[in-house]
Amino acid sequence: MKKHRLFSVAVLAAFFAASVIITACGGLNNPSKPATPSNPASPDEPKPEALQQLKSDQFPTTEDGKSYDRYKIEWTDAQGKEQTKTVTVDDIKNGIVLTGGVKEGTKPKVTPLVKNADGTETEKPDATQEVNPSSSTDWKLYIQAGIDELSKEKPDYDAALAKFREAYNAEQNNTTKAYYAVVQLATISIKPETVDFMRNKMGFATYPATLNALVNLDWFKEQTYKTRSWTNAYTYLFLEKTDGYYYRVSGHIASSPDTAKVSIRLPQNRNIYERGTFAGLNGKWVELGYDEAWKKIDSMPIADRKRWYDYNGPDQLPHTGEYFIVDNFDENGNYMVWNSPYIESMQGAAVAKRYDREIEKYISYYYDAQGSLYAPEMKPAADWYKELNPLLQIPAYIIEHSDSAKVDQLIDELYGILFGKEFANASTVLNSLDATKSVTIDKQLIKRLGMSGEDRIFPKDTDVELQKEQLLGLIGSMTVAKGAFELVQSYSFNTDLNILKWNWEKEDEILKNLGSYNQKQDPFNNGFLKGRNPQKIVNAKDDIVKGADLLLAAYKSLTDSETLPAKAKEELVKNIAFIQAMVKEIRDAVAEGRKANILIGENNPLAKPPVYPEPLPGEPHPTPVYLTKFEIDMGKVFTYEYFKLSNLFEMDGSKPKIYDANGSVPYMNLTLKRFMDDFVTVKFNNNSEVFVDFGIPLNDDAGKKIINFYK
Repeated sequence: MKKHRLFSVAVLAAFFAASVIITACGGLNNPSKPATPSNPASPDEPKPEALQQLKSDQFPTTEDGKSYDRYKIEWTDAQGKEQTKTVTVDDIKNGIVLTGGVKEGTKPKVTPLVKNADGTETEKPDATQEVNPSSSTDWKLYIQAGIDELSKEKPDYDAALAKFREAYNAEQNNTTKAYYAVVQLATISIKPETVDFMRNKMGFATYPATLNALVNLDWFKEQTYKTRSWTNAYTYLFLEKTDGYYYRVSGHIASSPDTAKVSIRLPQNRNIYERGTFAGLNGKWVELGYDEAWKKIDSMPIADRKRWYDYNGPDQLPHTGEYFIVDNFDENGNYMVWNSPYIESMQGAAVAKRYDREIEKYISYYYDAQGSLYAPEMKPAADWYKELNPLLQIPAYIIEHSDSAKVDQLIDELYGILFGKEFANASTVLNSLDATKSVTIDKQLIKRLGMSGEDRIFPKDTDVELQKEQLLGLIGSMTVAKGAFELVQSYSFNTDLNILKWNWEKEDEILKNLGSYNQKQDPFNNGFLKGRNPQKIVNAKDDIVKGADLLLAAYKSLTDSETLPAKAKEELVKNIAFIQAMVKEIRDAVAEGRKANILIGENNPLAKPPVYPEPLPGEPHPTPVYLTKFEIDMGKVFTYEYFKLSNLFEMDGSKPKIYDANGSVPYMNLTLKRFMDDFVTVKFNNNSEVFVDFGIPLNDDAGKKIINFYK
């Protein structure tokens, strides 16, 4: 079963990746004292238990004292489980950790592996040795043990993070601090506050408290839900014409040809038409098979119906592979057939009427179906949304369980989770790195972070040396995210959520809780999108500027790096130089309160004319349309209350203006052009308009309720 991971990307991007976007500026509004080298981030954590290891001099060698290229290690761990590990001569230089320890009374067995002429490997049992492991609290062994967990076919992320934490507790140096920062960030996604928020505020019933379960989507399940779907077909007109291409006939379907009559094998797409009898096809000419196909959908149980049918693709029309037997020409017949030589040779062809075909219209058949989705398991749903698509049940749960006056509180709680003590600890630890020393990050961690391989920053299967400025680039991106969050926090989102409690997939329920005017329900007058904290605007600007500075320093460090491979550096400059220019432009615009040129930078894809494929012979080459100017006024974006709701609509006093309320198509005017043109400047090479005002029609049931509400 193919798992639908689209939603998982959103969730993990908001929490697991928010683990990786959250570390920059001291966490909560009133954070506790941050960690320092003399005030460790985890002072209550005990010193780690010693690990069992094999040292490099314990591995068998050849007669002339040389090491073998590879070895197999076998041992019984402390839990009695048999373990096997294959290592190279390079792996053993710093010793090998025996994951899980060694069972008392047993010894690990080391066997050299010899490469054969054909490339295969053979064990060398005569050189096998049983060795006594030693105990060690060397920080390198804990890092290696964590990497070993990530190297498994099914990585154990929780065990890996535990080892990285133990490495930091064993010794605090540049490497252990960098790995410990990863621990702090990853912990954000599974700490108790996050688990409680995700379960009780978002409604994810089984949101896990372990990283393995989170990444492996153990909290997802296959869910079915009611939905509405449709399939389509063309209907046709057949007009009498002396040299037409079709004949009207009587006929029937058979599993095999009739040697005495014209027998036409039915492919997936056939040039035979019939008089429909079902739904919108009744009395219409339609391609043979659609009428019966629609009847089959109607007669089958809802659970067996597909959500989509493609009869021009994988879904076969009825009778495909069978035969249409032409009985005779018939002016009242129910079929139209193409005038092939076989038809023209039939008796009566010379006097039979002929027809031409024209498309009449496109007809849709709507039917109830059952959808299926791999999504988070939700807590029990209220009656009004229990039949919704599982993804729609997520915002519905929030609406059902959030007090209307506490939406802002919910946003602030999420801010506190993302930018709490783990965020502050990771930021402090990375800021305490010795800038004169690099940090080597193992290739397995780089791989699990998705940073190596084709089209990535680093080559595949390569350890990476990073400098302090480069690691602080991660903090920079998190700081920018924090600033964006604070911009959102400068507005109030409190409003009456009860008006949204209706089945959003049923038109007859739309806005059923909206009655006569009530200020609490009026988003224009109940404080919705009004300013609530001007200091957050100041914080947002400061954090975005600070974060951008760290990103720019990281970019410069990468491009100046002597350890980054030349090819990787070349690709980095080629693909990211315009982003660097854009980041600096936006940073300066935010700091100075001016417009930012979004088209800045070499190779900026937004500034390039589109490249179209060569047109077909005889067709004109499309004229490219592209941006010639794109500016955003950051001074206005960071103006307090700039995005309040009354700035987006044409108003009549404190209420939205409703045009022609008694007319056939009353409407409200969304002043998109006026508003967007005020802070965004966009021009195309053909001088086309970008933004236009939009009249929101109010002639349906929802519109009538809105008119009644504001009258």
